[in-house]
Amino acid sequence: MITPDSLGATFLPQLYSGLKPLSNLNSAIVMTSNENRTKKWTNDFSIIKAITTDDESLLTATVNLSNEVNVCNVDKKS
Repeated sequence: MITPDSLGATFLPQLYSGLKPLSNLNSAIVMTSNENRTKKWTNDFSIIKAITTDDESLLTATVNLSNEVNVCNVDKKS
């Protein structure tokens, strides 16, 4: 999931409150214009894998996360 800071600050904590339809979600990237403010609330959630501030860092974080998932899937097949 990729979410803006304003939505993420409200929505992501609900994932830890037992929302069943999203219980299989295991990673999120938050895009923000205020990285310091975002770090304050995201530190409590291990589901957040990256905080980005521009399109380029969002793309990089997405590719890195995708590569991590692919490595995990290959390891499971071995």
